[in-house]
Amino acid sequence: MSSARSEIRSDLIRRVLKRVPLFAGLGAGELAALARQCDLRAYEKAQMVYAEGEAARSAYVIMYGQIDSIWYDKTGREVIFETRTRYDLLGLHEVADGRGRPATSVCASRAALVHIPPGASRRLLDHPGVQAALARNARDELRNLRDSYRRAVLFDLETRLAHYLLAQADPGRGRPHQLRIEENQLRIAAKVQASRTRVNTTIRKWRESGDIAVKDGAILLERTSRLWDRFGPDQS
Repeated sequence: MSSARSEIRSDLIRRVLKRVPLFAGLGAGELAALARQCDLRAYEKAQMVYAEGEAARSAYVIMYGQIDSIWYDKTGREVIFETRTRYDLLGLHEVADGRGRPATSVCASRAALVHIPPGASRRLLDHPGVQAALARNARDELRNLRDSYRRAVLFDLETRLAHYLLAQADPGRGRPHQLRIEENQLRIAAKVQASRTRVNTTIRKWRESGDIAVKDGAILLERTSRLWDRFGPDQS
């Protein structure tokens, strides 16, 4: 790669790294030096980034796309417990604890990731600002995991499914006139810890009762849907 192209790529990577909240404590020179050590990797939809149990040596930053963190139950059914998006950092916690990857990461869409190589990842862990940010982030992740477990244990499927569908709306804008959800039922089932058959049965029941509509493979929720009144946030 020519020197000019290398500089352009490093500057692009630096701009991506600058948007990562965990790197807010890095100075401009530190970000530039880190960017020069990284490379860009392109992934297709459904391509694996890394597998559960794999040795954790490198970290990644999502430049664009969505990455699912997946567990598999004893029957082989997948459970998507987290979806990461643009500028999210993947895997640095795992490099820190020296254990294998706790989950499989798979692309939910085409994606480009900034790969932070092993040496650079370990040096990041020695930075006081990154250490403090990782500690805060670990607390947030533990709280999210606890909330996810509570939903799976305490809520029935209808409640979990309704909460997931309604969560696709922008919470800052109140009820949208119409909410369109284009995810397929297999992916939705993995998100709500249920089988595709049970999700299909529930969606069909809601469709027959007029709570939702299904058009061109997408689920449509009108602002007046009874699901908002039964399961949505308080709109008063």
